[in-house]
Amino acid sequence: MKQLFLIFFFTAFCKVTLAQTVEFHFPHFAGKEYLIYLNKGTQNDTVQKGTIAADGHFTFTLPEKDRDYVGMINWTLPQGKQNFILNNENISIKAANDSPNDNNFIFENSKENDFWLKQINDFKEIFQQSDAIYRVQGTFDKNGAFYQASKTELTLLNDKYKEKRDELINSDLYAARYMEIFNFLNGFASDLTLSEQEKWNSAVQFINDRLDMDVLYTSGFWNHLISLTFDLFPDKMLFGQAMIKNLQRTRSPKIFDALANDLVTICEQFAWPDAEDTIISYLNTSGRVKNATGALWVALEMDKVKPGTKAVPIQGIKNLSNALLIFYESDCSNCQTQLAELIKHYPTLKKKNIRVISIASDENKPVFEHWAATFPWKDKLCDYKGFTGENFINYHIIGTPTIFVIDKKGYITGRYVKLLETGLID
Repeated sequence: MKQLFLIFFFTAFCKVTLAQTVEFHFPHFAGKEYLIYLNKGTQNDTVQKGTIAADGHFTFTLPEKDRDYVGMINWTLPQGKQNFILNNENISIKAANDSPNDNNFIFENSKENDFWLKQINDFKEIFQQSDAIYRVQGTFDKNGAFYQASKTELTLLNDKYKEKRDELINSDLYAARYMEIFNFLNGFASDLTLSEQEKWNSAVQFINDRLDMDVLYTSGFWNHLISLTFDLFPDKMLFGQAMIKNLQRTRSPKIFDALANDLVTICEQFAWPDAEDTIISYLNTSGRVKNATGALWVALEMDKVKPGTKAVPIQGIKNLSNALLIFYESDCSNCQTQLAELIKHYPTLKKKNIRVISIASDENKPVFEHWAATFPWKDKLCDYKGFTGENFINYHIIGTPTIFVIDKKGYITGRYVKLLETGLID
């Protein structure tokens, strides 16, 4: 019993100590309302709000549902918004005066925030110096001594810049990955002296090889960075391939799902079929999508019955080679139009040895039998379950009429809404 008690005590103690807390000491803002929220991809999740006590002290603890959160925390006052990093540290933040900004924050017990603020200041100084050098160069004769001196100065500054980049690359801190994203968004590539084309190539390489989606998800830059990638990849097939690389590097199942959902939504919104097909094909074979919903579920299901895939078995039919499937609803006027066309051209299809299979979504048996009796083909199916029937679900039918053409080897060659689109009739 004593041993069990000790195990329980140790477990409970570990859980308590693992809870991430932040102690705020802001006496200059006593009586002010504050709000704290977490960055989660496209969403901001408010987790705490209140009024700062008279002594300026308040405590923030990550909620149980977010106990594993690592990333940027945003907190707002009437004077503005500020950020800090939380990565398994119990930290303390103090404000030196009544002007809330990064330079006035004092962090205690936070390796992450100390590193982040130092990098921000160091890179800011380098960027300002490089900008000044380029401005000065524009006023000098390229063959003159002053211009040559500025080139030497830029070379020395570039060496310093590369050292700082190597410092980020070699660090395991969240702040290092965050700064890589921050620098990318501010247009700074692997070298200060690159041409515009070289900067473009460097940006593409960063997206392909360095971008950390797990960090991006909690950085507050999710929408902004993903939007920038649209112009980096004019060929949307290459965009899809780049996003697959990022999906493969994503460690968190939750963030993997968020990225997958957002990518499908983007492809649907902008009508990028090449990118969507590339991404969906990967997702369907990755084994990492567990509970797809919404547009992602639709896209994954559609991918299973797209041209070039093996036809899904039809309940009640053994052989699907050289066939035409038509999913319909008897009371649907567009369906009746296409069925009339099919009846009209059935002799032509029969001569071509094309097997016609009609599958109804009717839930009323007399209605189904009334219309099916007019069809000259023999394969007329209906399970009276509407769109929830097995065949409708397996072929992801979201509207009728829908027509599939299947070749001699049992592969889908096309999905259509009109018989004339199939190319099987004149």
